[in-house]
Amino acid sequence: MANEISPSHQLARRYRIQFAIGGLLLASLVAPSLIHSAASIGTLRNLPALWLPEDLPVRQEFFRFIHEFAVTDALMVTWPNARLEDPSVVSAMAWIEPMSSEFMQGRPVPEQYFEDEQYGPMLRLSGDSYPFHWVRSGEQMVDQLSSPPLKLTDRQAANRLRGSFIGPDLTQTCLILSLDLRTLDNHQQLLPLIRRGIARAVNCPESEVVMVGAPADGVAIDSAAIRSIARFSLPSSAIAAILCLLCLRSIVLSATIVAVAMIAQGMVLASIYYAGYDLNAVLIILPTFVFVLTISAGVHLSNYFREMLHCEPAADRVAIVQAAMARGYKPCTMSVVTTVVGLLSLLLVRIQPVQIFGLAAAGALLFSLGMLFLMLPGAMLLARGPRLQDTQSDEFTTRPASSASTLMQLFELTVKHRAVVFLAFAMLTVAAAVGLSQLRSSVRILNMFADDSPLNLSYHWYEEHIGPTMTGELLVTFDTKDNGNPNERFDTVHSIHQALLKAEGIGGVNSAVTFLPNLPTGGGLANVTTRAVIRSMIQEDSSPLYKLGFLRRTKQQEIWRVTFRLFQTDQVPADERLHTIETQTASILSKLASNQRPRIALTGYIVIVEQTQTILLQDLVRSFLAAFVLIAFFMSIMVGNVIGGLLSMIPNMIPTLVLFGMMGWCEYSLDIGSVMTASVALGIAVDDTLHLLAHFRAARRKGCELTSSARDAMRYCGVAMLHTTVICGSSLAIFYASEFKPTQRFAIFMGALLVMAWLGVTILLPAMMTSRIGRWLASR
Repeated sequence: MANEISPSHQLARRYRIQFAIGGLLLASLVAPSLIHSAASIGTLRNLPALWLPEDLPVRQEFFRFIHEFAVTDALMVTWPNARLEDPSVVSAMAWIEPMSSEFMQGRPVPEQYFEDEQYGPMLRLSGDSYPFHWVRSGEQMVDQLSSPPLKLTDRQAANRLRGSFIGPDLTQTCLILSLDLRTLDNHQQLLPLIRRGIARAVNCPESEVVMVGAPADGVAIDSAAIRSIARFSLPSSAIAAILCLLCLRSIVLSATIVAVAMIAQGMVLASIYYAGYDLNAVLIILPTFVFVLTISAGVHLSNYFREMLHCEPAADRVAIVQAAMARGYKPCTMSVVTTVVGLLSLLLVRIQPVQIFGLAAAGALLFSLGMLFLMLPGAMLLARGPRLQDTQSDEFTTRPASSASTLMQLFELTVKHRAVVFLAFAMLTVAAAVGLSQLRSSVRILNMFADDSPLNLSYHWYEEHIGPTMTGELLVTFDTKDNGNPNERFDTVHSIHQALLKAEGIGGVNSAVTFLPNLPTGGGLANVTTRAVIRSMIQEDSSPLYKLGFLRRTKQQEIWRVTFRLFQTDQVPADERLHTIETQTASILSKLASNQRPRIALTGYIVIVEQTQTILLQDLVRSFLAAFVLIAFFMSIMVGNVIGGLLSMIPNMIPTLVLFGMMGWCEYSLDIGSVMTASVALGIAVDDTLHLLAHFRAARRKGCELTSSARDAMRYCGVAMLHTTVICGSSLAIFYASEFKPTQRFAIFMGALLVMAWLGVTILLPAMMTSRIGRWLASR
């Protein structure tokens, strides 16, 4: 019988086998987490139109517009010497027109183009097709207006094109390129080739070629986001590893937790790649979110072991590990499950990337929890070295006395001044609620980069020398079953066109009206002839109006396109300008007979972006409320009553309310980098709350009074809560150095939310536990 293995040794052996299996699994995932996460980052692109639900009218209208007018991503290009009648404009057009399917009249690409030093790479990036639908220059448009039937002078023509193709000085001009959809995945490589080619053609430095518009925005955002990930992800993980080591004072425990967190954040990106989705600005914070919550769960689980070891230093190590895991399983599982429930509530948001965020993050957290449960018992055994019986040399027997004593002093102060704590948090909540009503969102590209960034400088230069850059489209659709009077339709569109020209903050207005004479009212021969010319140009598909893409006609309807632009540098929100357009258009149409009123649709890039942001904010509020209800339900199960479950959510909600309320008071706009932090904060705050309440309830079940139970819970969990806040906050702080403002703001907001959540759980929750509220949170 001497060879029988004791249960303790069997359990120790099982823990070591689990640790080895977990280590092998992590090792097997290193390659895919590195390779396929990098592949996922390589797919980074932002296409708001594809984020919207397919059945949403604004998305359907946008794609109908693309189909009808063959206008996709418009790239606006200029340079200092791009002036009317300057040879450089002709040279640029001569270089780029052979890459336009309209100029080449749909003929196959000539074989020699593929061998060309400049054309070849561009063709390969566009699927061996022409990279552009069409190309327009200001000089080309002036020539069009100077030709019959208008025969305008050059100055008159330039005035009509002011703000779109011609600058305020009536000489500075530009090129506008409509990129083929097949180039969509390759804008990162294509735009530098375009810049280089134009610079060579006009004989100027590449740095002087100014490029703005949706394609340039996308490339700038994608490049900045990729640089942020490449520069700061590894240092952030290194900071977390060092702080874990300092807080836990165990290389094995720290390395295990950080390894699981790093593999989890790599695999969550890889999972997006496997699912066939592209990375974007919404999903860019996903790996950081998973990393932070994994570290938090690992530190809390390790804290159970550290506390058990401190309380019973002479006990058998295996028994301590078993007891620690037994105490940690339930609260750690509950904290992750509640966070997963909150994440799954993001499925209520109609924006596709947000839904992917919820599903991917939920799966990654469950994976992390499983890996921590698998590996940490073995890591706890290995943490002290090979001698299982020698507890005197254990590295954990020295408690962090300074941190613990400071936290206990804070606890005693909180209990002593409970009324002040309640009053302070109540006042903060009321002030925050008022601030929330003033909260606004912003999707301005300029706000995503520093003022001296190349993109910001390009936009400021372009809008100063040419005109506004955010493109929108107003589609005016007439029913032509009765064939009606074309001149009456022209008169309606003319009124809309002129109203937009006079509207403040709106410029660059172009439509068929730009290329038609003014509609005369007299009865003379010249006036009759002019009206006949206008009618003929509207009705004939071969007229320039159709070629330039401002008019489309079917058997049943006639669609007039009115293009307008808004200033990126305008301080008035774009949605207010769009509302002005809708109001003025409605006012004009109200004067028409009901059977003559056309259908009006606002679309274009700026409309899609604004609609995406609006839906995102609306649905995130709904999702957050759903997460609150679901998490409160789980908390109610834990504490044993509904009232207690709702009360336990107060410390979790207040941090988010206070921070976003302060944003409203400070008139700080929400952007992509900050709007997702609410769900992140709720997950982290609930994590700490569950662990503190678990110990509080355990003490109450033993018959302890409220204050002593709360004191015991704080003594047990306080240091771990502080450690998770310090580790997670510090590892995120490095992202503040990012040039990409959404990433920078995410780091700031996350740091502030972590601190606010820690204050809520460390100050407000103990005050609640030691008051009469504590009886609802845990009964004896």
